[in-house]
Amino acid sequence: MTRPAVAPILTQIRNPSSLSSQVSALKALKNELIGHEQKKEMWIGLGIVVPIVHLIAHSKSSGKRLSRELNGNGVYSQAVQEKPDENEARLQATVIVGSLAYGGPAYVAPLLAAHILPPLFAQLSITESSPQIVLATLRALITIADSLSSAHPASNLSIGALSNALMSRFQVQSLAQIISQTSPAPIVQQQIALTAALIAKTCREERHQNLLANAGVLDALASRLAGFVISMGFGFPGAEHTIHGDGDIMGNTISPAPRTAQLAPILEAIGVIISDSKYRASQLLYSPAISAVFPPYASPDSTPSWAISTAALASRQLSLNPIDYLLPQVPNPQHKLASSQTAPHNSVSAGFSLGGPSPRDGVPQSSRHAPGSQTRLSHAVRPSRLTDQSSAGGRASGDEDESPLIAWLLYVTRAESGMTRLMAASTLTILYRAKLVNPRRETEFAHLLVPVLVKMFGKPGDSQPQCPPRHTPFDILERAPTVLASLVMDSVELQKAAVEAQAIKNLSRMLKVAFDPVDQPNQPSLWAADTTTTNMDYREGSTILLGHSGLPRVMMEKLKLREAALKGLAALAPFRDEYRKVIIENGVTPFIVASMKPFGQGASSKTEESFSGPDGAMNNQASNATTSSRSLEKWVEGNPPSVLIAACGAIRALSRSVSILRTSLIDAGVAMPLFDLLKSPDMEVKIAATAAVCNLLLEFSPMREVWSPSPAAQLQG
Repeated sequence: MTRPAVAPILTQIRNPSSLSSQVSALKALKNELIGHEQKKEMWIGLGIVVPIVHLIAHSKSSGKRLSRELNGNGVYSQAVQEKPDENEARLQATVIVGSLAYGGPAYVAPLLAAHILPPLFAQLSITESSPQIVLATLRALITIADSLSSAHPASNLSIGALSNALMSRFQVQSLAQIISQTSPAPIVQQQIALTAALIAKTCREERHQNLLANAGVLDALASRLAGFVISMGFGFPGAEHTIHGDGDIMGNTISPAPRTAQLAPILEAIGVIISDSKYRASQLLYSPAISAVFPPYASPDSTPSWAISTAALASRQLSLNPIDYLLPQVPNPQHKLASSQTAPHNSVSAGFSLGGPSPRDGVPQSSRHAPGSQTRLSHAVRPSRLTDQSSAGGRASGDEDESPLIAWLLYVTRAESGMTRLMAASTLTILYRAKLVNPRRETEFAHLLVPVLVKMFGKPGDSQPQCPPRHTPFDILERAPTVLASLVMDSVELQKAAVEAQAIKNLSRMLKVAFDPVDQPNQPSLWAADTTTTNMDYREGSTILLGHSGLPRVMMEKLKLREAALKGLAALAPFRDEYRKVIIENGVTPFIVASMKPFGQGASSKTEESFSGPDGAMNNQASNATTSSRSLEKWVEGNPPSVLIAACGAIRALSRSVSILRTSLIDAGVAMPLFDLLKSPDMEVKIAATAAVCNLLLEFSPMREVWSPSPAAQLQG
């Protein structure tokens, strides 16, 4: 569109002669903006943001008044509440907001200055907005959240502002209503998936988690999860009456998940809500929906046909639920003779007991989306009350029965692929960390879960063909190490399984790749923390000027890879000295030191010292690295707090070895970067640095001479 057409479009949006002309102008503007960054900046400079926000807010409020006048109850009816053109105008305006926000933090700043969030939140009500508007609003909010996550560290923009605004009781009720929908319509399933994704991106504090759990969002997500259990054919016999009758005890309808439903976003949102809380995790396991599909008792007249009398499996039957018989058997240290007769367990393609399907085949589509078909467990196995726990091989007396959801998540982790596999493993890990998984599962996790997680970040491109369109291979690559770290950090057995699966080698490679140079456009660095030439407050408070550009996407990916790799390495090194030595032998020490430089500290002589020995020559660790010091100097220009904390955790774990502390760490020069982090304005960084310093100042540590007496005096000041 040429420049002379700008004035008519702007006029028709601000002061339309009719609704149809306004809709036409909005569509023309949308076509102008999509994919054209320079035109977005031009239109923002012309003042388009305020009219767009006003249109969304005004149309919404007028729609409410009309609905109350005609219906008296505020229930949405598109034919009554709004004229088609008015509804279309709101839709187009919302799409324009999403298009502007896609440009990054610089374009989100004027939208926030115009107070775009309240009108968007108001459109989340499914009783007052059309399904198309709700869907467009969710997409716009997710785009805003993604842009804010890459905001410049020195700017006033952060995703916390969006999180705090969204996590209010009124807005959370709208989210719960969206997730509670049971319609199989594709647009409804898209709404549910996007709402779950929005929750995962914005739930960042414990008060947010508690609000979502107490406001019914967790129960609604559990109902959707139960729908997948049913559609995949895993509902226990005896639960049909509850499922197909009156729903759960709270009256929520449990419907089989339709073909268009997405499991990964549901699991991701559940994991975000229940993380770091045994109480919230228990809320999930004992929610009405999960209890309905996995009842604790079998039908009174059911015959336990699964209870075969094979001696090798006799003790196993006492403590397993039926889904466990679809998983490969693993060696039981208490029953070596029995375990010697089991199928191979090291491979992902290991066979299933009792003729169960291989996880490589995935979940057959015929059973996964066949609500009326017989459940997978109807004839193969029958549920049984886990009694006789005091018998040999059973759980110790007093232990609670484990929820069958644990075994189901493990099955999904092995049977599915891509993001669904990762989110199932993540949810399973959260439940394991909350002590809601039977201790005997640790051996199963070592053989069945850990190798799968390591494989997900083992080789670039392995997971690419398996990823859904919404998720790139990078999404899986940067999340899998974090899940693995959370799983193995307190278990020697799981750490051993990860090391045997080549986790250290793969994580070391990932950390080095995170420092590789990347071709960038010929433009100044937009992510250096230097605000001397920019009036940040003025720009971010204006509706006609762009805010500060955020971190380039390629750099955001590099930083996330650094954080993930550092967390993974730290989780493998706390107990075994041999694992620490393997990490050092992979040449990652200089990269860990480089990860301790905060924003604002570019490549300097200090960086060179980190990669050089006392005589100025590159030490053995740097010579083993695949990336040259020049490449590192080019890209090591600082890290966000999350990377700094992860780097401190890695140093803390490695410094538990006396030999490594006396050689590799002191040669790499970790003392001064850690000391600099003790003066960080970020309290979490200070805590992580202090924890690492504690291992460096022991009596036998040669670094005591470097730190005392002047550093101690400065710390006291």
